[in-house]
Amino acid sequence: MKVKVYIFATVLFLQIGCEENPHMVVGSPSFPVVYAIFDRYSEINEVYVTRSFSGIEGPLNTAQNFDSVYFENVTAQITLLGAKGLFDTILTQQVNHDRNPGNLCFPHYKVLTLNRDIEDCDYCTIKVYIPGHDTLIYGIDLLKKPNFIYPKLPGTQMTMLPDQPLFITWNTYIWNDVSISFEIISVFESGIDTTLMTYKRIGINNDNSSENSFKIHYERFQYLCEHFLTNDTELDYRIIGDIDIEISISDGTFRSYMEQMLHEQDYMTFHESTDGIVKGVVTSKATDSLNGLRFDLQTKEFIYYDPDMAKYKFSRW
Repeated sequence: MKVKVYIFATVLFLQIGCEENPHMVVGSPSFPVVYAIFDRYSEINEVYVTRSFSGIEGPLNTAQNFDSVYFENVTAQITLLGAKGLFDTILTQQVNHDRNPGNLCFPHYKVLTLNRDIEDCDYCTIKVYIPGHDTLIYGIDLLKKPNFIYPKLPGTQMTMLPDQPLFITWNTYIWNDVSISFEIISVFESGIDTTLMTYKRIGINNDNSSENSFKIHYERFQYLCEHFLTNDTELDYRIIGDIDIEISISDGTFRSYMEQMLHEQDYMTFHESTDGIVKGVVTSKATDSLNGLRFDLQTKEFIYYDPDMAKYKFSRW
C-alpha cells in the first residue's frame, strides 16, 4: 500500500515541477499493534499482531490510518487458568483464510490461532514475542455469558403497547450490545415469505446499577415495519412470529476502544500503554441469546386494530 502512495507522490511531483518548500516526512520505527478479543465459549480464538508506522504527526496519529504490515517470526505464549489448573501453549503465525477480516482490512491476514475449548478457563495471559522488541504481556479476564433477569425463559409472552414498551433486563456489564429481531411471516396465495426485522443498540452501559435494561417502544416497532415491510397487493395477511434477543457484553477496555472507534467513524484510534507501545485492544467478550419469545394477545390485538398498522395486514392471533 505504501509503495503505491510513494509512486503516486513521485509522479505528481514530476508533473507539477519543483517545489521551493517540499513537505518531507521522516519515518521512524514501527510500533506493535495487538488485537485479541477472546470468547471463552468459542473453540477458536485469535491474536492478531500487526504494526503501525510513525510519521511527522507522531505514532498515535499516524497509526489511525493502519496498514497490513506484519512483523516476521512472531510467536505468542498463552497461559490459561481455570478449575482444571494451568495450561500453556505456544502459537505461531499462520494465514487465516476462513474468517471475514472486518476492520483488519486484509482478507488473508496472519494470526496466532488458539484452537482449544476454553469454557472452563477464567483468566488468560498472553505473551507476544516479536524479534527486536520487548515481550508484550497482556492479561484477560474471560467473561461469562450475561444472565437474563427478564424475560428468563423462551416462549415468554411479551407486552408492547404505546404506554408500555417491551422491557428487557440483564445483569450489568460495562459494555453491552443488544439486538432484537421480530420474525414477520407474510402469507400470499402463491406461498409464504419470512422477514426478520432487526433493531440493534450499541454500547448500553450503566455503571451505577446492578442491572441493565433495554426498552423497545411501540413507535420503534412501527418504524421497523415501515422500513422492512412492503404493501403488496397480493398479500393475504401477516403473522408476528418469534422474537429473538441477543446480548453481547465486554469490559471497560473494550468500551474505551469502541467509543473512540465510533467517534472517529472513518478510522480507528489505538490506545497507548504506559511504555509507549501502541497496543490496539486486548480483552474478552461473551454473547448469549433468548429465542422464541412472543407477543401476548393484548399486543397482537392492539396492532390488529391500530389504523396506522392496517396496511400491513397483521393477523389478530
